[in-house]
Amino acid sequence: MENYTLYSHKTGFDEIVEKVKAAFPKERPFVGEEDGSQIIILDIKGGFLSLNKRLKISYRQRATPSFNLEEVSCPLSRQLSGMYNYVSSLPATNERVQGLLLQKIKTINSEFSFSVEPKLTSELSKLLADLSHSFDAFIFATTPKGRSQEQQFLDKDMNLVMDTNGKCGDVELKIEIEAAYLDKEVPVTPEIQERKERSEAFLRSRGIKINTWLPYTESESDIVLRSREQVIDRVYALAAITAKAEGVEPARLQNFLDEYEIKNFSPEEQRIINTRDLEDQDAINSMWRYESLNVMLWALGLIKELKYPSEVIDVPAVLDLVLEQSRLSLEGKAQLRSKAEILEELDKIYRMNWACVDARLNGQEPGGHMNPSVVYERHYSLNWLTCYADADWDDVSTDT
Repeated sequence: MENYTLYSHKTGFDEIVEKVKAAFPKERPFVGEEDGSQIIILDIKGGFLSLNKRLKISYRQRATPSFNLEEVSCPLSRQLSGMYNYVSSLPATNERVQGLLLQKIKTINSEFSFSVEPKLTSELSKLLADLSHSFDAFIFATTPKGRSQEQQFLDKDMNLVMDTNGKCGDVELKIEIEAAYLDKEVPVTPEIQERKERSEAFLRSRGIKINTWLPYTESESDIVLRSREQVIDRVYALAAITAKAEGVEPARLQNFLDEYEIKNFSPEEQRIINTRDLEDQDAINSMWRYESLNVMLWALGLIKELKYPSEVIDVPAVLDLVLEQSRLSLEGKAQLRSKAEILEELDKIYRMNWACVDARLNGQEPGGHMNPSVVYERHYSLNWLTCYADADWDDVSTDT
């Protein structure tokens, strides 16, 4: 038996039924329900030299279709949440591809298995390809390999995205979201309209590609900022993580943790702190958190402005703000910026990040001499500050 499970942002069991009937017009598929899923069973008669074949498709969709996993409220969304956590835990050989797969998982609204006995034939392969392209699906395949089973995530053209050992292919996964899911989230008000126009004018002045259909960011009345105390805790956690990445000796790092009373690490940060010798990728990822540290200090009013993201920050200057004074002194100076200031920066970086992602997907350099990694870290940090999707630090997404 070969099993292929397709995951799609789109929904539509009736469309699947029609495609099965069109592919095998001489057969009569059984259409019904089983264990809460809609099913199609098709028995295909073999010829003189070929065996009979059976196709079974089992379909289900999210109770409330969406474009993210904010609400885990039905069997499929719970499974997708588990899949997201599983994929994020794999030791990926290509983090860009892993990130695209994770973003794709968040948008899934339907799942349908495509099980074939005894094995996939050319006719069934054509049907599988038709379904995967029509639904812009990615596929989780379980196929025989010698005496074992091989499990892989594949794109709609059956190219490897990632296997369960973390090996990645060199592919692009296009993330498409139906406008209806986005448009209903944010009512258009003069505030968000004018902010979008200011952002687009800024991008235009820098020669950055603009997507005029990109959704609005939320209004001041619709967001909740992290508290001043939470942002201060994040400053010190990020400072510790970057120190660990720099290779600061353990005793000195522990003194820093004790002196500044640093305790509120995310689970991933705690893993980094507890790891004796960091893998190269962990160290690189942690070093980029200097950019996040810069955003937190700006949000607390301790840095005057967020400079244009063409170059990395002045690390010594940023560290001096943290290390050259006591925690009590920093807390006394820190005042959280207004929602208006933070949303202004978020709206702008959100649109800049879209331009960076678009350029990468098209094999181009982003306009405006932007550094995509700086843009990403800033977007990540501002999304956390505004409680985007109510995600904890390790789970923040940068949807574009």
